[in-house]
Amino acid sequence: MASDASVRAEAERAGRDARDVAAREIEKVEQMERERVRTTFEEVQMKTEASQSKAERAAEETLALKRDAVERAEAKMRALDAERAALREELAKEDASGGNGAGDKWADGTSIDEAAEKAESAKSAAVGGASGALLATPLIVSQGGGLVSIGIVAVSCAVFGVTYRYAVRRDLGNNELKGGVVGAFGLARGLSAADVYLRAASLNGDADFATYAQAALLAGQGVLTYAFAALALEQAFARGILKPFGEPPRE
Repeated sequence: MASDASVRAEAERAGRDARDVAAREIEKVEQMERERVRTTFEEVQMKTEASQSKAERAAEETLALKRDAVERAEAKMRALDAERAALREELAKEDASGGNGAGDKWADGTSIDEAAEKAESAKSAAVGGASGALLATPLIVSQGGGLVSIGIVAVSCAVFGVTYRYAVRRDLGNNELKGGVVGAFGLARGLSAADVYLRAASLNGDADFATYAQAALLAGQGVLTYAFAALALEQAFARGILKPFGEPPRE
């Protein structure tokens, strides 16, 4: 009987030890789980705070950019207001100087007979348009063009004639100015024609050396057309058919 009692006591002690071990293991697992949950919570909280900080910084930067843009716009508006005020003051001074004739609007202060100048401009347009069309006609016909293309050249050269006369004025010896006017018109027309030709050739798959050579020829023809029109205008000035802008009437 004593042996049975000792066995039961040993079994009870072993059970208690097992329960203690199990309780400690459970407590350890719970502690680890609580630590993991706490760590996860802290990481999430840190990420949230970082995201909020980034959003706040982005909002502050956006606000600063908007503020700078508004300040720049206000500065530009103030500058424009100052320029307008200065222009109004200058115009008021010019009005107060007593000039109210037709010639006062011209920069050099020369008295201009506007009716006569308009007639001379019409003659310049006729000379420029006719001479430009005369040179361009065989070139256009050789390239398969028609009356519409010739008419476009005539109109553009007529505009060139008027512009050339107003630009050169009485400075007939200024070859740089003359060349600049011819180059501006010629390159604008020639390069645009070359660009259209190259685009069409590229779409058709014909972008080769001959294509670029033809485009260069078109650009050169544009300059040559206006150069010929300028030469005709110069001859008209020299022969007295046209009067340079601002030249006093001949006695």
